[in-house]
Amino acid sequence: MSDVNCVVDNARSKLVYEKPAELNLTKRDVAFNISSYDSNQDNATFEMVKNGEVVGSHQSQPFPKGALKQTGIEVTAVSCIVKLKKNSPIDLNEYF
Repeated sequence: MSDVNCVVDNARSKLVYEKPAELNLTKRDVAFNISSYDSNQDNATFEMVKNGEVVGSHQSQPFPKGALKQTGIEVTAVSCIVKLKKNSPIDLNEYF
């Protein structure tokens, strides 16, 4: 498993994760989960899975609880794009 590079598009509330084109992933092969870190913070985990094996992942820094909600995932030949809704005015660059 390797760490996946994350490019932040703060203005559009998107995270772009790079992926090797040869992986040929679909939406079912990627996951972005927001979970509770502690009583005041959440964190997010991105994973790419192929044939049941995690082939890449990225973990965020803890961010304010309830600040983000995932609204969609798009998979292209070279990236996975996670679309977010900000529930508070945070800078994604600080956490991803």
